[in-house]
Amino acid sequence: REMQRKYRTLMFIWGCSWIFLLVYTVIKFPQTNITILIFTSSYWIMPLLSLTFTIIALHSRDGYKKILRCVNYYVFALYILLILQKVAFETAGIVFLPFYSRLITSTNVYREFGVRLGMRGIENFMVIYNIFLILNKDKLKVQKLNYINFGLGLYCVIVIQQTRAYIISFIITVSIILLQNALQKKRFIKSLILLCLGAAILISTNLLSDIIGSLFSTTESYGADQMVRVDAINYFIQYFLKNPIGGFGFADGNTYAS
Repeated sequence: REMQRKYRTLMFIWGCSWIFLLVYTVIKFPQTNITILIFTSSYWIMPLLSLTFTIIALHSRDGYKKILRCVNYYVFALYILLILQKVAFETAGIVFLPFYSRLITSTNVYREFGVRLGMRGIENFMVIYNIFLILNKDKLKVQKLNYINFGLGLYCVIVIQQTRAYIISFIITVSIILLQNALQKKRFIKSLILLCLGAAILISTNLLSDIIGSLFSTTESYGADQMVRVDAINYFIQYFLKNPIGGFGFADGNTYAS
């Protein structure tokens, strides 16, 4: 009961802060697109959702597995929507997902695999979760959806999202999982084969070398993007110091951060 009371109090405080920042953003940044405002503000409740999942997992038998199973169905739908959106935009210029309505006028939306569509943390995390289950299927229960979502998720990470940090993080994480499995006698040969196979794919496709090379690129697609991020750090720090209560709120960066 004590935990429930504290949780309800935290939810109330977090909800009030979310509403305050919404109102603050609308008043201080009136040109902010409502769709982008809602999408951006959703990140504010992510920690609360994480806490909710943790409580359910601690107080329910196999609670976290049930949650992640539901999340897997959720991200499956998102992966399909992202793939369809990419195809629709590149073939007919159609944008049916409102969060990507600025694709046509945005800069730096094209890279090696065409138009880029960003994903949130949960879609990226589930790629790691599913590959972890698959690599440990002798100990953990694996469903067909785990294989399907791993394939779809990996495609979205590399071809649709095209974010270097996530790709590098994925490579490092999978390597750590395989190295950990390689320490076990029963999995040593299998893990070693998978590591060599993965290394061969990265080398033969030049994927890793292209990613590393892009980090030092001065082209418009990469170089300008990196310089903007470096300048943005100082910009947002100074803005926060001038507005410590609400900061930048959930304002549309494309409209106001210029």
